[in-house]
Amino acid sequence: MGSGYGALTGVLAEKCAHVTVTDCREENLAVNRERNKERANITYGQPAEGETFDLVVLLGADKAAESRGLAVALASARKRLKAGGRLVFACQNPLGLRFLAGDEPDGEEWAFTRGEAEAALAEAGFAGIQFYYPMPDYRIPLTIYSDRCLPGKGDSVNTSWVFDKPRYACFDQESVAGMLMEEGDFGRFADSFLIIGTLREGSEKTVFVKYNRARKAEFQIRTSILEENGERYVEKEALNGSGSWHILSFPKKFGQLQHFNPAIQVLSPDVSEDGMRVRFPYLKGVTLAEKLGAEIEAGKPPVETVKAAMETVFGVGEDMMCPFEVTPEFTEVFGEIPPIGDVSYRVSNIDGLFENLMEAPDGDGQSRIYCLDYEWVFDFPVPSRYVQYRNLAYFYKQYGKRLDFDSLEGFLKEFGISGDMAAVYNLMEAAFQSYVHDGGNRDYLDRYQQKVTTLQELKGRDQDLHRARERIVQLQTEVEEKNFQIRREQEVQRLTNNHVANLEVMIKDLRRETDELGKLAAYLNGHEALVFKARRKLGNQVNKAFPKGTRKRKILNYAVETIRHPVRYGKLYATKEGRSQIEGDFKIGGDYLKYGRLVFPKAEGEGKAVPGGWDGPMVSIVIPCYNQIHYTYACLQSILEFTTDVTYEVIIADDVSTDATAQLDRFVDGLVICRNETNQAFCATATRRPKPPGASILCS
Repeated sequence: MGSGYGALTGVLAEKCAHVTVTDCREENLAVNRERNKERANITYGQPAEGETFDLVVLLGADKAAESRGLAVALASARKRLKAGGRLVFACQNPLGLRFLAGDEPDGEEWAFTRGEAEAALAEAGFAGIQFYYPMPDYRIPLTIYSDRCLPGKGDSVNTSWVFDKPRYACFDQESVAGMLMEEGDFGRFADSFLIIGTLREGSEKTVFVKYNRARKAEFQIRTSILEENGERYVEKEALNGSGSWHILSFPKKFGQLQHFNPAIQVLSPDVSEDGMRVRFPYLKGVTLAEKLGAEIEAGKPPVETVKAAMETVFGVGEDMMCPFEVTPEFTEVFGEIPPIGDVSYRVSNIDGLFENLMEAPDGDGQSRIYCLDYEWVFDFPVPSRYVQYRNLAYFYKQYGKRLDFDSLEGFLKEFGISGDMAAVYNLMEAAFQSYVHDGGNRDYLDRYQQKVTTLQELKGRDQDLHRARERIVQLQTEVEEKNFQIRREQEVQRLTNNHVANLEVMIKDLRRETDELGKLAAYLNGHEALVFKARRKLGNQVNKAFPKGTRKRKILNYAVETIRHPVRYGKLYATKEGRSQIEGDFKIGGDYLKYGRLVFPKAEGEGKAVPGGWDGPMVSIVIPCYNQIHYTYACLQSILEFTTDVTYEVIIADDVSTDATAQLDRFVDGLVICRNETNQAFCATATRRPKPPGASILCS
């Protein structure tokens, strides 16, 4: 209902047996038809009376289409819904942080608060209502939260991102979003809603969704938290068939990590039969990053606290270490690096970050640390310090404001990582991200993200304006001082005029020097003229011995050019195509070097009308010729260049030429060549030609 320009229509058509599209805007339907014309399972227009559907989709209620109100539109959708069907409804929230900060909702769509949407859905007869919160917006969702899984403290939800137009923000949305998360009131102030409505009460299976579409196709997955019969689990699903091998690699990675570090328990994977999905148990606990952040905020020394955690995560036995060496597999993933001295873990979990490690109770009620994510596990040598650097860098990125360090470099030095090594590890990280992500997709959000001007920036601009005004006043004072100085300089100028006589003496001296320079120039011109005379005489002798336009002159030119450009002319002499060009240059002229061998298209057939159209060439172009091969070649080149809108054949009527015209087929392909037995002059040759039945003939 309300299809827009059909982007979602194509997606639904891929996944559903049949899709019916309704829209009050005819232009939308026209674009939709053209965009999805290859789809045979789409119907456009109003459905038949009484026809019901498994799924009704209403995204962004159009003000023009839904002028009667949301309740009426939802009631219409309910009538089209089967008993077990679902309504998918998305809209903007006027109480969203983005709009409270100063932006305005899309003027062509209705915006509804959570209370308004709930009331309209209930009035329309929907008993089951589930609210989801797509971030940053329902048009481009990267993550989708629900009331059963709201973002927590420390989560980055990108509430300030915007893709439609530049805007202003009157407060720090990220900070306010963090406070709302702590208060448990994040959903009411989300920028948009994604609502699932059903005729019967019940909970949706999906609790949370995160998409990784910026990766390469073979790594693109969807991470979901699902719930069945009151039990939750985490599922990773490949978004396309090429990602199946990535899903199937989890059991191997689990086996490699299972006995790597006794202090870390690895979640066991359960891969589906089709290899497209893998499930993990859902744990309730606190991530190691959150625990460290809370302890540091409570007053524990940051460095000692993080070092203790690093010892827990990376404190493995000597049997789990091996020398580091660069292998082809390493270079493929992490790129070229300078020689470094380091050791490697026998298996490296690149994703073993603090935020992917959770402290949760086990079956005996004891607290253990679990590894939640191990997508990127490598069994070839990787510098152990890089793996540790990655943990520290990502922790600093998330909790840097709570640490007493001015920069990441200062924080890393506390762990023995110098600035030079950090630069090497940063290059490795960039290469790893390039290995995982597609170059065209990786920054697709950055390309479309619009500028958000914050209140702090506006205050800064106001201060800049105040300083500019002060500077203007200062410049005005300086102008007055300059005016006074100019008046003084004018007085100096008046006194300077008294020295004109001295200047005239100087001018006389300069004139004398100019005369001397003129004599020197005349002397040099005389010697220069001798050089030009000698050159001109030498040129006359060359022209006399090798007249222009003769074969001898052309041979001389080739000899000179061979000396000047031995490689280029050596290729001409050494290749068959080059020798053909040289032969054409001698027999036809310089145009052959420019255009080379001409190839005319073949128009098969007899050139006559047949049922259903025309068979063969529409036009026969006849060229009577006698010698003058260079004119004939130029004519053919012109025909090939400008005759493109009609099928044709070219007939050469050769009147016993004695030059290279007799060998024209060596330089041009696709001609029909007719030669007289004896010379019959132009008129007889021009009229003696084959004439296919029904063809038009043009005599050149």
